[in-house]
Parts: sequence; C-alpha cells; structure tokens
Amino acid sequence: MNQPKARRSVPEGLLLGTAALCASVMVMIGLWWATTRSFESEAAAPGSEQTESGPTQTQPTEQAPPSEPPPSEPPPPPSTPPQEAPPTTEFESDVELTDCPVGTSPENDAIICDLVHFVEDARGRPFQRYPTVELVENDAFDEQVLADFDQSVSELQTTGDVLRSLEIIDADADLVSLFRASLEVGVLGFYDPDSEELVVRGDNLDLFVQSVVVHELVHAHDDQWLDLNLSAFDDAEDESGFGYLSIVEGNATRIEDDWVDSLSSDDQTELRLLANSALSAEDFAVLSALPSFLLEIQSAPYIDGPVLVGEIEAAGGEDAVDEAFANPPRSSEQVLHPDALFGNDEPIAVPPVAFDGVEIDSGVFGELSIRGWLGRTAAEGWGGDRYVTFERGADLCTTLDVVMDSAAELGELESSANDWASAATDRTVERTVERTGDQVTITGCISR
Repeated sequence: MNQPKARRSVPEGLLLGTAALCASVMVMIGLWWATTRSFESEAAAPGSEQTESGPTQTQPTEQAPPSEPPPSEPPPPPSTPPQEAPPTTEFESDVELTDCPVGTSPENDAIICDLVHFVEDARGRPFQRYPTVELVENDAFDEQVLADFDQSVSELQTTGDVLRSLEIIDADADLVSLFRASLEVGVLGFYDPDSEELVVRGDNLDLFVQSVVVHELVHAHDDQWLDLNLSAFDDAEDESGFGYLSIVEGNATRIEDDWVDSLSSDDQTELRLLANSALSAEDFAVLSALPSFLLEIQSAPYIDGPVLVGEIEAAGGEDAVDEAFANPPRSSEQVLHPDALFGNDEPIAVPPVAFDGVEIDSGVFGELSIRGWLGRTAAEGWGGDRYVTFERGADLCTTLDVVMDSAAELGELESSANDWASAATDRTVERTVERTGDQVTITGCISR
C-alpha cells in the first residue's frame, strides 16, 4: 500500500512508512524493537492486554513472525541482471586514528574509529571518506528529526483513509499525531545521504549508542559505494520500494548484529540492560498507541530483512548483497520468503480495480499487509493484488482484488475474508474468474 514519504534522511526509530517512504531514504529502527530484536529471548518488560485500537503493552503482541529458516545448503543467488560490482580496495584494518576523523572528542573518536573499521571489514572495502558522527542531546535532536515532518502529513492522512475504510484501525485514529509523538521518543539516530550527516541521539557513547552508530555507519558506507536513493521507487507499480527498504535496513541490521555478537559476554549483558532501560513507561505508551498492524509492517525490514540479506550473502558473498541493492525484491512475499526471490517467483500483475467514485489511493497491498490484516493463513500463497480506495458519496471505501498461487490458498483467503466481512455491515467478499485466473474481491466501506 502507498506509504508516507519523509525527509531525505535515514533515522533509526519507528518507521514512518514502507514502500514509498524513501524518496528520502528515511529508514528508521527504534527503541521499540531494540529490546526485542537482538535480545528477544532475554528481554522482558511488564505487559497488559491488547485492545482493538492497538497494543497497550511494552512489546507488540503481534510481532512480524520470523522468516522461514534458511536451508541447509545455501540457495543460488537471485537470477537478476548483475550490477557492476564496485572495485575492491585493499586496506589495513588497523589504520591510525589520524586517518579516521569522526568529529566528536578524542575519547569518542577512538571508539568510533573501531566501529568504522568493523564496518569496513564487514563490507570488505574502506569508506571512501570518513563520515562525521555527531552526538546531539534530546531537544536539539528532536528538532532535527521533526524538521520536515509536515511533508509527510498528506501521505499519513491517505494511509489512514485506506486503513479506516477496511476498519483495520479505529475510525477516529489520528495517524499524524500518533506518528509525530512516536518520532519524538522513538528515533535514535539518522544518516542523511544529501548532507552526509550522521547524527545520533545522546551525549554518552555507551554500548547502546555505539550499536546505533554501527547501524548508521553501514548506511553511510552503503551510500558512498551504492548511492542510497529510493526516489526511483516513488511511482513503482509493485512493492519494490519495500523490497529496497528491506535490503537497506536488513544489511545495516545484519552488520549491527554481527557487531553485537563480537562483544564479550559481559558487554552483551550490559548492552541488553541499556536497551531495556532506554525507554520510560511513558515512552513505551506513546509507541504502543500506534496500531499493531502498522507496527508489524514497519518492523519487517528489521526482522525479515536481515534474514534475507544473510541468505543472499551466504549464497554469493558481499557482491551479491550489492547486487540486491540494484535489483531489490519486487514484493513483500519475496522478503518474507527468500525462496520466492531465489526461485524468481514474481508477483502476478493484477489489472486496475473497477470502482464507482473518486479515487483517493491505489496500489499493491501485498502479502505482508494481508497477513497483518487477515492473518498468516489467509496470506500464505499470495500471488498478486491491487487495491483502490475511493469516496462514494458519504462513504469511504476500499476494494482489493487478490489472486493466489493455488485454488486451495485462494479458498483460505476467501474464508478469512468472509470471517472479516461477517463482523460488520458494508463489507463484501466475492469470488470471480478474471484474466489472471480465479480471484477474490474484498470491499469495505465506512461512513464519513
């Protein structure tokens, strides 16, 4: 589904969007997931029951499930047109600190230089130029993060219309206010490809902040060699923008996780404690106010992306990872199920949806969104879809045409959609035969 665009930077916090978010390359990973991703089995926080409007506990109740485990033998790399690989440059990993200016303080520079060289070793080539790492205190940091927030308001409102029409979120949910508040507490740092700024929240370079710096350094390194830029996906007719985002964030998270694994047991324990205490109960409440559907979708690049990139690297090394930046997955199915990417399981092109009204939005919903809405069983075997959101008099409606890989899987989707439709009026589910084969058409409407 179309998602809000944002400023051209790469903050690490709660994602503003997925597919179209990054005309700006604004990709965030936040404290919300930091306590559950790297230390999922050990992190614990008090919780409470989930309500219909979204989770009210400190961890989401419906996290994106992990991707299928990689096969014992690595699959062949995706058969996509090869990208011209960047030249590999020989370099020493023990470069003198004078060769690594990072712009904080002598004590911090020594730490950050170690992180710089870790990223260089992981990616197999040096930085073309060393980025300046800036540590910024909370108030000034929030000002920078929110500087261009108004540019995303229209897209957030449109996303809200799509989700409200299907009653995935409450009719009175204000995504603009929810996202703004979440940015103020959930963003840890950002990298801006235009200015090459690398900014991290805080003035103490503890292990938790170091983990954010590693993540941002990967973005800076990838930008220098591969030119991070999602503007090419603004008008994509598929989920390529989400696929690219999953490669960008999956790669940074993969290397960040490798750095965590390189720490001593004592340091890992300290990092876990720092992560668990990074947000107050009030901060978690702000993040919890976001609908669980969005939390699941927005976490996927950081949950499923690293698994996908890890399998790509296992199959073809860092060169194959570079190629994935040039030829990203075209569907969320290929992110969730790497075998679909390796097997060239391309999404079926579904024609534009027929409707009677004034169009507000249209595009591809995708397996990930259907899974977050109707459940895993309904989404498995996704083949392709297209939706349109429109106004018809006083009604706000969305119609979604979906095709699946088999008749049995289409039946599972139809059954789940019928369960959804039976819970309210102004919902319909119809099975028809079209040029693309059997399809299920789902429509939901609400009164303005």
